[in-house]
Amino acid sequence: MPNISYPGVYVEEVPSGGRSIPGVDTTRAAFVGHALKAPAWMEPVRIESLTAFERDLGGPVEGFRLHGALRAFFDHGGKQAIVLPVGPCDGATADPAPLLAGLERIGREAGPNLLLVPDALRLSRDDYHAVVQAMLAQCAQLKDRFAILDVHGGDDSAARSLAGSAPLLAAFRAAIAPLGGARAFGAAYYPWLVDSAGSALPAAPAVAGLVARTDIERGVWKAPAGIEASVRVADVAVRYTDRQQQEVGAPVSEPAINLIRRFAGKGVVVWGARTLAAEGGDWRYVSVRRTAIFIEQSISQGLQWAVFEPNEIQTWQQVRRSVENFMFTLFRQGAFQGMKPQDAYYVACGLGATMSQDDVEGGRLIVEIGFAPMRPAEFVIIRITLTMCAPGG
Repeated sequence: MPNISYPGVYVEEVPSGGRSIPGVDTTRAAFVGHALKAPAWMEPVRIESLTAFERDLGGPVEGFRLHGALRAFFDHGGKQAIVLPVGPCDGATADPAPLLAGLERIGREAGPNLLLVPDALRLSRDDYHAVVQAMLAQCAQLKDRFAILDVHGGDDSAARSLAGSAPLLAAFRAAIAPLGGARAFGAAYYPWLVDSAGSALPAAPAVAGLVARTDIERGVWKAPAGIEASVRVADVAVRYTDRQQQEVGAPVSEPAINLIRRFAGKGVVVWGARTLAAEGGDWRYVSVRRTAIFIEQSISQGLQWAVFEPNEIQTWQQVRRSVENFMFTLFRQGAFQGMKPQDAYYVACGLGATMSQDDVEGGRLIVEIGFAPMRPAEFVIIRITLTMCAPGG
């Protein structure tokens, strides 16, 4: 208390006991592909505009998609990109090896939250699907990024019809079917887009820009879809109706593919917000999966101070207060369902609650967070384990 020497109102700032946890950036997209001025070494380049990309890595090259992907990303609201150039645009036969090597390298880069490999669409269908499988596997393993995907072959003339699109969608679904839970770390978008010249363009880069813009304007918990998710193109390669939306985009027991549709008076919009996860699971919505990534990464990074603290009750209390403060901030921003904090989230950390005596003696500090995401559902639960450097105090 301050020294009270006269009548009046005294103010004292009392530390809360919890350390602040800043939210991680969710708008940074990683792009892997061929560039006109690709350096001999394979290192990421941070880019904040198409002009910067052209200055550092060169302009467009016919038959290659990286430059066009960056243009679409920035045109639709993207602000930050991490580009991994895997080699020059030399016109050689499409080879998946450089792209897979680049994908492995970008997996060692901290910071990306979205993942795209535009030049994989130059590959054969089977090779493209191998890259997609590697992308989803990486996202599931690292749990810090989310794959934005296209369906291969959407630029074929046959793909401009419902009948011609059906085998493309079936082949894509068959390719990702064996991946199980990893499918929740990605979403696919179809059909391809059509520009003013009548050329077909992949949708994923524009969607990635819309995702980044939505995160900035509304928060990662807002689904990147709906009338406000407008795509600035002339048309879509094939138009779907409401009835076909369910039959084609989200068939029963099949991974959903988010349709991009054209509406009279509204233009072209993203009209789907599902991951590739199985129907009925916790992770079938893009916004829920990405909100969980955001929470996990923010808390994991924000609690690094605790690694060198004694694994005892005082540390557990500080951890719990820090996480509760972070979750309350998200609650006030509208990230969760529930009128009151106790209806929207919970935080647990302590012996008998989240840890056994073996955990404590083994140097494991475990915090459990449950939250009610912005959709009709029960709590989604995530657990974060820190390996302490001072087990047992």
